[in-house]
Amino acid sequence: MNTRKFSIALLAVAALVLLTASGAWAETVSANGTCIFGTCGSPDTINPGQTLFNSYSGSFTLGNGDSFFITGTFLGQENSAGNGILFFPIFKVTYTGAGPSQADSFQVAVQQLYNTVITSGTFNEGVFGGFSGNVGTGSSVSYTNFLSGNEGPPLGPFFSPSNFVDNQLFSTSVNPLLLDEMDYNLTFAAGSASGSTIFIDQFPTPEPASLLLLGTGLLGLVRRRRKLV
Repeated sequence: MNTRKFSIALLAVAALVLLTASGAWAETVSANGTCIFGTCGSPDTINPGQTLFNSYSGSFTLGNGDSFFITGTFLGQENSAGNGILFFPIFKVTYTGAGPSQADSFQVAVQQLYNTVITSGTFNEGVFGGFSGNVGTGSSVSYTNFLSGNEGPPLGPFFSPSNFVDNQLFSTSVNPLLLDEMDYNLTFAAGSASGSTIFIDQFPTPEPASLLLLGTGLLGLVRRRRKLV
């Protein structure tokens, strides 16, 4: 089994107005701690009252030759008082090899830095998603969140073929210059067919708009969104 760590450090490069969905940012991708795209290890900072939203995509190949495509969106937000943050990546990873996959495990890590007044608190963490295509039996997702380096309770593993939803509250002290890192551990079991996909913070089949809005409302404080309560 080949393990590769792919880090997407989502960087705010402009001051944005709260709830504004425009702006520029860049991501970095690293494999096993080695930066292969962007400037890794130095995410820019979201300040009070700022919002960051954009999309990203890219391809990567593991050492055994198995190839994947990742695409998604990112929302980062801090309230004007500097005492509440939101961190919400949505993405999917698709196996793009010509034949059945080998047993592949890798980590997608998403980072954002916030300039806050928070020194401790209780935070929500959560994840939902699912699998599509002929994903190999035993494919899975697990998740761990780190706030200022402090580890939250792990969620998962969640195994194919079922969709999954989970959330936890956890209390921790943090540095006011708060680094939020989300580590998603994905496994495509041997025999996954080309086009097999793992979804994070979205479900693999289209949902009615009303259900999507309901889900956003109900899960907004318990998902992978990192918000102080």
